[in-house]
Amino acid sequence: MRKFIFIFFIALTVSGGSLFAQNIHSLTNPLVCHDKDNYLRCYNDDNYRLTFANGNFKEFKTIDNSISYSEADKTITFLHKKFVGANADTIQILQQPKSILLKKGSSSLEITSLKDVPKGIEAYGVSPYRVHGDVMGFDFWAGERYVQIEVSTYWKTWSWKIILKTHIERFVIVYNGYKNNRVGYIFIADDSLRYGVSISTTFKTLKKLSKLESIYVDSVGVLANGRIVMGSIPLDKYYKYEYDKRGKLKTGNIIGELRLCDCK
Repeated sequence: MRKFIFIFFIALTVSGGSLFAQNIHSLTNPLVCHDKDNYLRCYNDDNYRLTFANGNFKEFKTIDNSISYSEADKTITFLHKKFVGANADTIQILQQPKSILLKKGSSSLEITSLKDVPKGIEAYGVSPYRVHGDVMGFDFWAGERYVQIEVSTYWKTWSWKIILKTHIERFVIVYNGYKNNRVGYIFIADDSLRYGVSISTTFKTLKKLSKLESIYVDSVGVLANGRIVMGSIPLDKYYKYEYDKRGKLKTGNIIGELRLCDCK
């Protein structure tokens, strides 16, 4: 415990922070909080708020409350307006073992095949998402964000990738259907700032949180064969938190501030 407190105050001193300073949170200066047992508690950049428990991803929501997601229930909840000035409907999208279930109030619609999407899906504010004519998933608008749900049906259970976009920003959660539909990684990237954050899980099992790190990946050139070369962009403010196989913070490998708080 003494080591924990010492590192906490050293981090504040190096960063020039204060226990009582009121910071404006952003993608380049997020609030990253841990609990007394060294588990990541939450990430908050005043745009997206992610919560964690015991080394596991728990949920996320946008600060404007237009969309949220529960990992335990595999449920997306968003507000949908048919037209400007109309009351917003609360829509839920649930991932089930072999289907996608849409819910609005007491009504529901189950999708058991991407090749045969039921009629009436638009009543839930959702449309089929197509690539070269084939349905790959579903899309919709939640506030100012365009949302794509890419659905994979290849494994024993259905899996999906959740993508939120604005004209400058992307928020993505990637699942691995081969490994029991666990979270592989989460990333947020802002193309105007050329800045982002990546949250990854343990490589072999994907069972626990492995790393939270500021990073931005961009195309840095094209080879003679037309292949695009991707590379990381050096960031002015860099932070990194690494975790052991239990999902607990490795306090000796911290780059950035260590805070005990609840991200409110």
